[in-house]
Amino acid sequence: MISMNLSILDAPIKINGVVYLVIKDQAYYAEIVKEMYRFDLATKLTLFDSKFKTLKESELLVITDILGFDINSSSIIKLIYSDLEAQLNIDVEAKTKVEYHINQITNLISQEVLEHDLSLTMDEITIQELFKSLGIKVQVNHESIFFKMMEIIEVYKYLTKKKCLIFVNVSSYLSTEELLSINEYIHLSQVDVLFLERHEMIGITNYILDDDFYFYKENVV
Repeated sequence: MISMNLSILDAPIKINGVVYLVIKDQAYYAEIVKEMYRFDLATKLTLFDSKFKTLKESELLVITDILGFDINSSSIIKLIYSDLEAQLNIDVEAKTKVEYHINQITNLISQEVLEHDLSLTMDEITIQELFKSLGIKVQVNHESIFFKMMEIIEVYKYLTKKKCLIFVNVSSYLSTEELLSINEYIHLSQVDVLFLERHEMIGITNYILDDDFYFYKENVV
């Protein structure tokens, strides 16, 4: 469980599963979004885990442009490769087979390099370089924004170095039924997700910081 504290609040907000935070003051909302992106320099908010350890900027996944977000960006793929390598390390038999075949291929190519007219050198290939050579990436569904968000949450489950997923101003793209489906999937996935919004969402429990900076929880009736 992750907690978030805004400097103007008396107590932190617990992000246990999914939380919708509505900030109605435009200027303050913009400041909080900016600090999400420069989290290591933030002064108006903090995020910390159950042991009260403050999160680092690298431990957040902040998405403001849902349409432009690339699930297969180099930073995301690098994290996926690390998780895939960790999975391979658990299966000793499979890892041994992979390393054996890598060595076989390396030896064959090394012989060709030695016999070439030019003076050539080569490096040993790593497991992650092998993943890259094979073009391993996330299969993306371009059907709708709803499905893209579901894919992002699914990928996020396996990014073990990320502690909190934050969507900024995305609810306007989704119906109440789609939001409820996303909420259910978040709970099933057992991940922590914060939706940072300007306006309340109908049919959803909202935490609201109004124009007068009065903070309250608006439950679904």
